[in-house]
Amino acid sequence: IRLSLVGSEMCIRDSLNTGEYEQAAAQLYQAGLVLPDDPAVARDLADLRSELAQRSHLVDSDIRYPLWGNLGELIAFIGYDMDQTSVQTRDSLRVTVWWQALAEMERDYSVFIHVVGPDDHIWAQTDTLLQNGDHSTSSWLPGETARQEYELELPSDMPPAEYVIKTGVYYWKTGDRLALWDEEGKRMAEDSLPVSYTHLTLPTNREV
Repeated sequence: IRLSLVGSEMCIRDSLNTGEYEQAAAQLYQAGLVLPDDPAVARDLADLRSELAQRSHLVDSDIRYPLWGNLGELIAFIGYDMDQTSVQTRDSLRVTVWWQALAEMERDYSVFIHVVGPDDHIWAQTDTLLQNGDHSTSSWLPGETARQEYELELPSDMPPAEYVIKTGVYYWKTGDRLALWDEEGKRMAEDSLPVSYTHLTLPTNREV
C-alpha cells in the first residue's frame, strides 16, 4: 500500500520483517523531527505508525530462541538471542531481546537484564529505557514489535559456574515491576523471567 504524508508518499508492504520494520519506524521518527508542528502532520504521522504496526510481523528466522512472557498485560517478551553461551571473566555478554506491545501505555518503562549465579547473587546487570528505536513505550502501538540489544560487562572475580540470564520490566520512577506470567499463565517469582535455555558457563580452564 501507499500512504500519503503531507504531499509525499511512503510505501509500506503488506508485511515487514523485523529489520524492515525498524527501518520504516526510524524514517517516520526522523520525519516527525523535520516536518512542521502542525495538527495535520501529526495526524498523518500517527496514521502511518498505526498502519506500520498492523503490517509488521516476525518471521521464524528473526528470533533464534522464542520464549513468551506476559508483562502486566501491556508488553510481551517474545524471544531472545545471545552471541555466545560460554564466556570468560572480563568478557562482555551481548543479549538481544524481542518485545511486543499488547496494549497502549501511558508510562515509559525500563528493562533490566541480570546475570544471576547459583547462589542467586547478581553478578552483572544492565538497566535501560525500553525503546523501539527512539520511541519509548508510551508511544508504542498495540502489536508493535521492538528488538533491543544489551551488553553486560562480566566482573573479573566471577567464579566458574552456571549462570542464568533474567529479565523483567519496571517503571523507572518507582522501581515497581510489571507482573510477569509465563506462557502457561504462571506468575513468575520476583516478576523476573529466566532465560532458561541459555545458562552461562564460565570455563574452569580459562587463562588468568
